[in-house]
Amino acid sequence: MKTREQVDPELHILRSITRRLDGRDRTDFETARFSLFKAFEEQNAERARAWILAVRAGLFALTEEHTALRQLGENALTTIEKAVEA
Repeated sequence: MKTREQVDPELHILRSITRRLDGRDRTDFETARFSLFKAFEEQNAERARAWILAVRAGLFALTEEHTALRQLGENALTTIEKAVEA
């Protein structure tokens, strides 16, 4: 598993996506993103995998007008997944 610092750009992308969400969706997405961040800090690959799924689910809360942003989030998660397996 790579370090959190190595996936900081991708985690930042996810934080930017949080700003496009409202209410409960925003809170849930930010919780999942922060928990993913924490899993990297703890070097806990199993927890990171679980939180990647939660973040991915949160991306579905984006509306159709944010399709490009959703794709950017998916790309970031793909990079993060590879970092977990490294």
